Amino acid sequence: MSLHTQLDFNSSSFQKEETRNKMKWILKTKTEHLHIADTVPLGLPQVNMKMEYQKKQMEKGASPARASIALSVHQKKCVQGVLKEQ
Repeated sequence: MSLHTQLDFNSSSFQKEETRNKMKWILKTKTEHLHIADTVPLGLPQVNMKMEYQKKQMEKGASPARASIALSVHQKKCVQGVLKEQ
């Protein structure tokens, strides 16, 4: 076996070991996060509260700031003219 082949083999083994260690670390941290999520009882109620809030916002529709726009007489005529053309 040539020196170049040995170096490639060692490099490949190192990369595999490094990848394996990284995967173990990721699995460990994910497991820890799941454990933390299980011990926190507020998770689901907070999600439900957020969903309810979003539903209420959707039911309200557009915000009042967007609903009323003050236009001058000239602007109103221009807008009406454009709408008639279409």
